[in-house]
This record gives sequence, structure tokens and C-alpha cells, in this order.
Amino acid sequence: MKLTRNLGLGMALGTLTAAGALLAVAQPAAAQAPPGFFQVPGTQTSLLITGSVGTRFIGDFGNFGNPDQSGAGQIANDVLIPFLIPVRHEIGAGANNNGRFQSHFSNSDASFGFITNTPTAWGPLETVLILGTGNNGINSLFLNPAFPTTNVIVGFGSLGPFMAGLNGSLFGDSDADSEHIEPFGWVAGEVGALQPGFRYTWKGPGGFSIAGSAELGNSYGLAADSIGMWNNFFVSGQTNIGPAPVWNSSSLGGGATIPDLVLRARLDQPWGHITLAGILHNSSSSCSENCGGSADNFPGALGGGPVPNISALGGGINLSGHINTWGRDSLKAGFVWGQGLGSLMGEWGGNDGLVIGNNPNGTWSGASYLGEEWGVHAGYTHFWTDQLRSSVTVGYAAVTNNNPCGMGFCIPGTNGGPLANIFFDNSHFSLEGNLIWSPVPKVDLGVEYVYFQRNTQSSSIGWGTKGRDNRLSVESVFHF
Repeated sequence: MKLTRNLGLGMALGTLTAAGALLAVAQPAAAQAPPGFFQVPGTQTSLLITGSVGTRFIGDFGNFGNPDQSGAGQIANDVLIPFLIPVRHEIGAGANNNGRFQSHFSNSDASFGFITNTPTAWGPLETVLILGTGNNGINSLFLNPAFPTTNVIVGFGSLGPFMAGLNGSLFGDSDADSEHIEPFGWVAGEVGALQPGFRYTWKGPGGFSIAGSAELGNSYGLAADSIGMWNNFFVSGQTNIGPAPVWNSSSLGGGATIPDLVLRARLDQPWGHITLAGILHNSSSSCSENCGGSADNFPGALGGGPVPNISALGGGINLSGHINTWGRDSLKAGFVWGQGLGSLMGEWGGNDGLVIGNNPNGTWSGASYLGEEWGVHAGYTHFWTDQLRSSVTVGYAAVTNNNPCGMGFCIPGTNGGPLANIFFDNSHFSLEGNLIWSPVPKVDLGVEYVYFQRNTQSSSIGWGTKGRDNRLSVESVFHF
């Protein structure tokens, strides 16, 4: 019952991973509770109450949270959002604050939940419900996990090989992701999301299994000044720039004609595991109301006509696994490639989804494409003692954009000049190292350093092409 990493709240899934490990190995007889569970009186159901509390001290030494970055005052908190790291030497008042240090304590590191196990003639009936002070990221814009609230983070049930509910996407592989403190998508090239859906798993001989799922199809992308919430979102220090709003299935501009279809093969062995997953992912755009552009608000910018109905089928593959090396040490790695993966690889802010272009007069240009992305990550975990461990992780990811300026993503007045594509990222690089101490079971005390570099497509006077953040996190987490 190992789950894919949570894009909104890592703590809840950390708790669930530990509790699920107990449940996964338990085959309780009637009226016998698995380890850590207690028997509900008068039933055959075993119940585990689980959760975690704690906090993180977070300090950013880089230019993340520059006041010139539109919206940064609201989101530069518990999560490191790659596409919001400002590039160096931004134009505008306060640009000299690019390198200032800022710190805070997290207010979204708590979870509470229940796990049950009931033996039946069809196999074990298991249910999982985890609540947390975060956002599960489902049907919400990419940024919403930064705004703490109480939500159902994970909620699913399984009967034998069948599962239904909100769980980690079958396309991801949390067993190939290194342990870390930072809860969001700070590792370039990692893939995964929390998605509701149906899943069936066939377990064969020799540790081999095949699983298939139908999951939420969350469309995700950009439109040239036509739909979205933040018209100047990607550019800092300017009030009349930004024909690149993000949209997804929860906004007026997106949907999906078919669910995500995932097929995964996995081999588990004493030496580790290897997984190959493939996905078909549909992205669809439409707009039926309040779809006007922002030409009145952005003089000289692209006008905003209605967004047409566009449906594009993309997909991808994810090859991942881990190798047990010496003692309790392990090497973990993964490679992902896809077209239009969007929120499944959500570090790009929409330009890895369905991108829609406009003409200068604000009508649809007839141009659209799916971003093509790939990424690789690798991490090594070493146990210094049974209570003290470290992980080092490196990641790289890239996305290909098909002439976004020619599709209407141009800063007004540049006429396709060097400033035109400044808000389109083309690659990311990340490096992380941590030290985690568990003096007693269910207590994690740790420190972690994260370096993340965002590379944009072009630069001009006063602009750079790189944005960097150096983040230090110190955690104290108590599980129950």
C-alpha cells in the first residue's frame, strides 16, 4: 500500500506509508487484528488511527519570493514552486531584493486518518482516509497546495485486487523517490500526482505484477491571453505584460473527454524493484462563459476571444526502480518522457500541457500543441546508524515549446523580439541532501538543503535566463 508522493502534503502520505506497511503484510484471521491495529468490538474489522504533527523551519537564500514576482507574497511559503522562481536582474522597483533571505515556520504539517482491514470471502477489504492541513491538488490550479486548508488528502478502498478512490497515480512510483523533507515537487524530473480512479492489480509468480487504472483526466495548459486567473503571472515588476495564464480542469477553460488510462508492470525482487508504466492522457479546452480577454486591462496586449474546443491525446512512459546496495542503503532512480503530461509533471506551470495560441486581434489563431517533456532523477540513501540516515538526490527535466511567440505569447511591443518567450521555461535542475535522525520510532528530526535552478528561453536588457533558489528546511515530525 505504498503511495505516490503527495503534491500538496507530504506529511500525510509519510504517515500513511508507515501505517500501510503494517497493513500490507497482515493477513488477519477473523477476530484477530494486525500489528498496530485494534479490533472493533462486535465486528471483524481492525482499525488503525494514524497521523502526524510537527513543523518545518524554512529559509530561502536565493531569489525565491522576490516582491517583483507577481503573486510571490502569497505563495512563497511552505512549497517551492519551480516556475515561480524569478530570473535574475528583473526589471522593476525592488529588483535589488533578488538575493534576500527570508524564513518562516510551516503551518501545514499535520495529518489525521483511519485505516481499516476486514477479512472477506473475496479477500481483505481495506479502507484508507487521511485528512490534512494542505490541498490534494485535485481539480485545482497548480498553486492551490500553497494555501493551507483542511482537506481529504487520501481516501480509497480496496477489495482484493480492486481499488477505487483518491490515491497516488499508478503512473508514479514512490518507491523510486528518495526520502525528503521538502513536501512539494522540488525534484526536477519526478512524476506523479494524487488522482481519483479505479485500479485492478494482478499478482503473478516471482514478484511480477501488472496493474491497470482509469484515473482523473486533469487537463492543464496555457492560453494566449484568453483564459485563466493571473494575466501577469509569469512576469515580474510589470503591470501590462503577461498573455500566458494557466488553466486546468477546474477553471472555465479545461476538461477531458476520456480518463487517464495507465498500464504498469512491476517486478519485485530481494535486490529491489523495477517498474515500467505507460499512460494515455487527454487534454481538452473549451470556454462557454466569461471567456473574454484582457485587452482593456493590458493596452496593446493580445485581445482575448473565446477559446475553441480542442482535444489532444498525449501520453508518456515512466521507467523507475531501486536497488538495495549495502545494509539498508539503496539507490533509486527514474526516467520519464511524455507529451502533454501537465499536472503529472507539474513543475512547468502549464507549458507542458495543451498550449493554445491567439491572433493579434484576440481570436484563436488555429495553432495549438502539446508540450513534450522528459526528466531523469537519481538518489542514494545511506544509513549511518539504525537511527541516522542521509539521502542525496539530483534531477534534471526539460520541455520543448513550439514557437510560443508565434502563437501569441509575446510581450507587448517586442514584436517577437528577445523578450518574447521570457516566461517559458525550458529546463530545470535540482540537487538535494539531507540528514534525518529518528532517536525513537515515529519521530523524525532532520535538516535538508535544496538547490533548484529554473532556466527560461530568452533574455534581453536587464533580464537573465536563470532563476535559482537555495532552500534550507529543518523538520520535527511526530507520528502516531
